[in-house]
Amino acid sequence: MPEDPLHGWTDWGSPFQSLRLLEKLDAGLTNQNYLIEADGRKCVLRINAPYSLALGIDRSREKLILEKASASGLAPDILFCSPEHGVLITYFIDGQHWHASDLDDADKLSLLTTAINQIHNLNVETKKFDYQKHEQNYWQQLQDKAVSIPDELYRQRDSVLGFIEKIPVTATICHHDLNPGNIIIQSDKIYFLDWEYAAPAWPAFDFAALSVEWAIPVEQLPLPAHISVDDVLQATEFYIYLCNLWSALQKENNS
Repeated sequence: MPEDPLHGWTDWGSPFQSLRLLEKLDAGLTNQNYLIEADGRKCVLRINAPYSLALGIDRSREKLILEKASASGLAPDILFCSPEHGVLITYFIDGQHWHASDLDDADKLSLLTTAINQIHNLNVETKKFDYQKHEQNYWQQLQDKAVSIPDELYRQRDSVLGFIEKIPVTATICHHDLNPGNIIIQSDKIYFLDWEYAAPAWPAFDFAALSVEWAIPVEQLPLPAHISVDDVLQATEFYIYLCNLWSALQKENNS
């Protein structure tokens, strides 16, 4: 983390005349986020993690998808984005995060799943997500770093390896990280944050994330007609495994 996140900001090529640091935000497990004032407007500055590539993050792909999501009202307005300088500045949404219990309200659950389907309807031509390559990248790094891998992670891997290569990757844009911290609500409008893993991929994966992160049984999810309960159950097993794999690698990167 830079001591001063705004150090050298005039070299970024941003359109702003002035940037002022207000406070560091607790949000995010990978990147550093700050509340700033940009030409008098409250914004969020994200400083990308230096090990983004190791986590399988494609910043150029993220930018393409985020631009379309922002234009569609699914993400905060982008004020400046430079993968080259590792920075993203978006408009600050002064809203609230729902908790898992909030989705006991059928109207709220319907509002959220409708918004997820809107993500899936975004039309962005970019590189598709390769789940097999992503998993292999994480696993290989853990081995290269001589990390002590828990037996449970070996068990989970053995269980999912057989179907990873068979995952149907489509042109459907998926967010891939639909935890409550990445969803903010303002006046009954839903905005999605942290699009760094977004890509054309397997839409069942997003509903698996919804089930796991919001503690909703898959059978109770209002799924679109083209996604089956069995698909989401299988995706759920893979999602849990990838989350555990990511946590082990993230722990090592932060040590």
